[in-house]
Amino acid sequence: MSVPSTALSWSTGRAPAVAAVAAFPGAATLLVSTPTGHHVAIRSADGRLAVHDDPEWTLPAGAFQIVAFDGVRELRWLADGDTGRTVWLAEDPADLPGPATGRLDDLEPLPARTVLWGHPLPGDGGDFSPWSDGRVGVVHHPLPASTGAARPCLDAVEYVGFDEHGNAAVVERRTVEMLVVDLVAP
Repeated sequence: MSVPSTALSWSTGRAPAVAAVAAFPGAATLLVSTPTGHHVAIRSADGRLAVHDDPEWTLPAGAFQIVAFDGVRELRWLADGDTGRTVWLAEDPADLPGPATGRLDDLEPLPARTVLWGHPLPGDGGDFSPWSDGRVGVVHHPLPASTGAARPCLDAVEYVGFDEHGNAAVVERRTVEMLVVDLVAP
């Protein structure tokens, strides 16, 4: 049996949060963490950011972590002093915004899914739909309104590497998309 093999490339750097997000080459979903909250935003192809209640949103000054993804690449930004550290991940080095600074070869890509919290609430038909959990409150995701057993999820690719003894380990994970999944569908 042959194992599918792929490579994962990355580039690293330093940039302020606004510059890192501005370097994203197109539309994307953003997960932004601050000391007082977590924001789910969308970035349009022309670079505008929006959250559920603000179509002209800007990154909050206290952001300390940002993950942005578009299905092809992922940006990770972590505050570090006056700027931040950036890591871009993509299978094809041409999809990185700059030259690749590293590469892992002979990886087995496996699909992965993380179920996010929340039950669907009625939405207003906009770009975001509300999801609720009694212990946490309401969060708005850039997903279509849903009902029943639907749950918001993050799909990712986990990259499995093998050592000289054949032992396997997940060596990296790249977020691909946010989507709605019916958890009781066959």
